[in-house]
Amino acid sequence: MPERDGYTAGTPSWVDVSTPDLDAAKEFYAALFGWTYTPGEEKYGYYVNALVRDRIVAGLGPAQPDAPPMWGSYLHTEDAEGAVARARSAGGTIVVEPMTVGSFGTMAIALDPAGALIGFWQPDEHHGAGLVNEHGTLVWNELRTTAVDAAKSFYGSIFDYDYSEVRGAPEYPVFELAGQQVASAEPVHREEERPHWLVYFGTSDVDATVAAARELGGAVVEEITETAYGRMAVLADPWGAVFAVLHLGE
Repeated sequence: MPERDGYTAGTPSWVDVSTPDLDAAKEFYAALFGWTYTPGEEKYGYYVNALVRDRIVAGLGPAQPDAPPMWGSYLHTEDAEGAVARARSAGGTIVVEPMTVGSFGTMAIALDPAGALIGFWQPDEHHGAGLVNEHGTLVWNELRTTAVDAAKSFYGSIFDYDYSEVRGAPEYPVFELAGQQVASAEPVHREEERPHWLVYFGTSDVDATVAAARELGGAVVEEITETAYGRMAVLADPWGAVFAVLHLGE
């Protein structure tokens, strides 16, 4: 169902972008996806939630000094402390220890052994994306990594994932929870690409979205291609934060 009020542990439940120009980024994504926003509060750095049909779909916040603009993914957990302990035991590096974010929930951030950042989100009032699989909303999360097998071991030590394969290719594992596909991993695509979690947003027209991103000052990182899951492209916003767009099936 497109509307969501909760997630299974281990499912990507939230995404947000850190950017050096929050007001301009809000304008870029509003023009690209039709997002509106909740008011930002000074005590949270004016972080805002993006809305589609009055349901939250993603977050935008200021980048930390010397940190590159980027989109981040968060895995749902009911026990942030436990997730962090398992990540540390499996060889991860904890970047942000579990911290309470007002009445919204508890967050933590880790680096997996290959260097990809991954967040954990334990909800209180904020349950994650309230709308998915529609235009301008989250449709998929993909780990691009230099160490696929090590990634399977690391993430499988934190959550109860099973793994299937895309088209029988072991280098493209799909993360599954109770038989449901929730994320995937694959080797990095470009020599200069660093391990990261790639966020996919749905679009009703990939070509139009790519053209709009260019006109708005963004860039095309990977040209439009046909995949097993549909027509897609990888884009960057004007500050370099990378994300993907995927055509929504009929």
